Amino acid sequence: MPILFVALGVVAVLVAASAMKKKPATKASKAISAALFKSLSPKNVEILEFEEIIKFFKQPEILQILKSNANLMAVAIMDKKTDGHIVVACIFDKSKEQVADMQKATAWKAKALSDEVKAAFGDKDMIVLK
Repeated sequence: MPILFVALGVVAVLVAASAMKKKPATKASKAISAALFKSLSPKNVEILEFEEIIKFFKQPEILQILKSNANLMAVAIMDKKTDGHIVVACIFDKSKEQVADMQKATAWKAKALSDEVKAAFGDKDMIVLK
């Protein structure tokens, strides 16, 4: 069942990656973790708030890209580390099963996650924001 959040006046419906077809979700996670986690320089934060993730996708340029193609999805990927968490927000092309544009991604390295972020991810490593 989707989780509904209202953040910064924007309604975001989060769907756990496992709710998607299993094959694309697995490929998505692997493609993103392999490529993005190595290429991005995460912003260091004490606690990552869900509002920060939403703020990235509310940028006019990102919104325009997402609206331009029905195959594009707003996703957030989490990689749990021993010293915290790395969360990447990016645009994923479900038809190609890869990140649409590596330059249009951002990452945070957080010592802790807010309750909203924890609830959104649950035990999943990828969420889709609609």
